[in-house]
Amino acid sequence: MTGIRNKVSAGDLLSAESILEVHREKNGEDGPWLTGLSWLARGALLMGDTGKAGRYAAQVRASCTDRIAHGARIEKDHDLEIAYGAAIEVEAQRLERTKGAGRAAEYVRGELGS
Repeated sequence: MTGIRNKVSAGDLLSAESILEVHREKNGEDGPWLTGLSWLARGALLMGDTGKAGRYAAQVRASCTDRIAHGARIEKDHDLEIAYGAAIEVEAQRLERTKGAGRAAEYVRGELGS
């Protein structure tokens, strides 16, 4: 998923999205796809699109939750670990930007307790 990170770094979210879609078509929604999706969430936030960042983070979160429900273990699946952490990170930053630091801190405290 280096290509996605490079495109995000260059501010080219559209190309990053295209790379991820091609990967999904070839490989399905595998671990690298999930990690790439988490990079799209980070990239959208970096570019100031909090709505898209929130949607991507929610999609990552839902996929992670589904994988865990089907037996994946976060301590053994590095892609799952990275993506799940990124979803929390993006959502916390998005909340800080849209609802303030207090709401973001409350969210993070809730995540640490779960």
